[in-house]
Amino acid sequence: MRRNGRDTQAELAEFSALLARAEPFVLMTDRSVGDEGEEHDRDARTQVALWKRDNRAALKRWAKGMIMLEPDDAKRAAAEAFAEYGAKFWGYPVIEQLLAWIEQSLDQPLTLDDIAAKSGYSKWHLQRMFKQHTGHILGTYARRRRLTAAARELRLTGTSVACIADTYQFDSQQTFTRCFRKQFGLPPASYRRSQDWSSYGLQPPLRLTEAPLPQADIVTLPAMQLVGNTQRRSFTLGQLAASKCELRRHAWRQLLRPQTLPEVMYGLTSLEIDRQRRGCPRMAYTAALPDEGAVGERVTIEQGEYARFTYQGQAEGLQNFIVRLYDTAMPQMNAIRRPGQDIERFYPAQEGSCPLGGAAIRCEYLIPIRRAEALAAAS
Repeated sequence: MRRNGRDTQAELAEFSALLARAEPFVLMTDRSVGDEGEEHDRDARTQVALWKRDNRAALKRWAKGMIMLEPDDAKRAAAEAFAEYGAKFWGYPVIEQLLAWIEQSLDQPLTLDDIAAKSGYSKWHLQRMFKQHTGHILGTYARRRRLTAAARELRLTGTSVACIADTYQFDSQQTFTRCFRKQFGLPPASYRRSQDWSSYGLQPPLRLTEAPLPQADIVTLPAMQLVGNTQRRSFTLGQLAASKCELRRHAWRQLLRPQTLPEVMYGLTSLEIDRQRRGCPRMAYTAALPDEGAVGERVTIEQGEYARFTYQGQAEGLQNFIVRLYDTAMPQMNAIRRPGQDIERFYPAQEGSCPLGGAAIRCEYLIPIRRAEALAAAS
């Protein structure tokens, strides 16, 4: 089929061949907007739409952009206008930006009118495009993400239920409680008091372009005696990631001897509520070594089951990996986090580097869990 002198079928076949390579690519063209006409006839538009539908996942993963070469000022201006159309056509760059904005605005008004105004689309078109690219209903997703943020604040802080309801834009505590119970199966106060933290009802944030997380292994650790150094700090929820990184550095600098790389290093993390600071979270991070002549406080790792994830990458990327375990991997597993410390396990002698530096590291991250079937049997 040809349209305006161009063979649509041949162009789509060429595009399909690029996608079949399963490698990221950027298109480059010196064909200006308007060359040979840009209006598609109806058959061509249908063919392109069907091809796009069938290849949507591959396009999101491998097509990273398009560069258009045009020395003429007037045609370049037209190309800039076309770039906005192109983003709308392929969809996911717009959706990716919208998802980031939703995450930054969970404590702001998030009606469909607000979201549509931010995107520049009509509500109807935006909802249709969002469903096409994510499989989720826009309004439902935003509401579930807002309630997930509220659930996190209930578990990690001592902020009152009324204040949390107000923060996340509910018109009353009663409305918040009704919506919360519908999503999580418990009213907010019971959710906060529960000894375990179930992932049931938590809505992971959508990330269209990030690599998938590794699968967890379920392992049982024996009780272990270690020697370590503990650092503590209170912080706001927004400071959690940065605070943990700083505590980790301080704890290891206090414990490690100069120019030594132990076979294995453990980092243990626990959270509690700091009642003296209006219910802010208080983190304890313990850097620990096996009890083989190390000097420091006695530390115990309790026996139990853990979900073990393996991180390989730059040291500065570890904390973002941990965030994704909690907001994505644990809900996808429908895991139940039991009381206990998170454990980081490093192997610096094997890697030839300390996790404090900027080198590539390998870290096993273990989260204490309780199997759902064991919980059901006990009840």
